Amino acid sequence: MNRYIVIFFTVLYFLVSCLDKNSENKQTISATATKDQLIALNKAHVAEENDQIESLLLRYKWPVTTTETGVRHWIHENGDGKEIMPDDEIICSYRVRLITGDEVYNSERDGLLLCKVGKSEIPTGLEEVLLLMRAGDAAKVVIPSYLAYGIAGDGDRIPPASTLIYEIKILEVK
Repeated sequence: MNRYIVIFFTVLYFLVSCLDKNSENKQTISATATKDQLIALNKAHVAEENDQIESLLLRYKWPVTTTETGVRHWIHENGDGKEIMPDDEIICSYRVRLITGDEVYNSERDGLLLCKVGKSEIPTGLEEVLLLMRAGDAAKVVIPSYLAYGIAGDGDRIPPASTLIYEIKILEVK
């Protein structure tokens, strides 16, 4: 009888072990499938956002330059002041709109933007363009959501996954 109990528990142990390994494989397959689905959804979102940006640019006929990361900018007023470098402190006036045209921030209501380039909480896409500017420049900047506030938004006026349009004028570079 003891021999049958030992055989029973041995067989049971192997079955449970096999089930656990099978369960791990299913979890790995499920995690891989989920990751692939998320990547596909992200690619679709980026493509749709790019189409919306291109449509906006065609509608307004802005002669933009596109950076390697996907930020579009048009410096429509050239200043003759100091070029902006990393760690410079800048002061600028601004207006921020969503791609829908809804204004979310502006310097007349919210105050001038004071920041240290590379050391502030402004969107990565905006910092990228600031480093192409100088005091006195004015520009329009279209920033895809992944270089703005991403899928979270700013927690205040900018909704999740929002393309932003900045109109900025560099008033001072220190």
